[in-house]
Amino acid sequence: MPVWQPLVAIAILLVTTVLIVRLGARLYERTLLQTGRRLGYREALALESR
Repeated sequence: MPVWQPLVAIAILLVTTVLIVRLGARLYERTLLQTGRRLGYREALALESR
């Protein structure tokens, strides 16, 4: 197995992890912190698209 393949896999994993954490933080901020209550996924995504 070439050396570059595991390195590319690790890079993809790191980038994906950062994107998922940022999305989760944004949804948390826009739902719980702005509304003061828990929302469903659809309602949270509706707030996100505004």
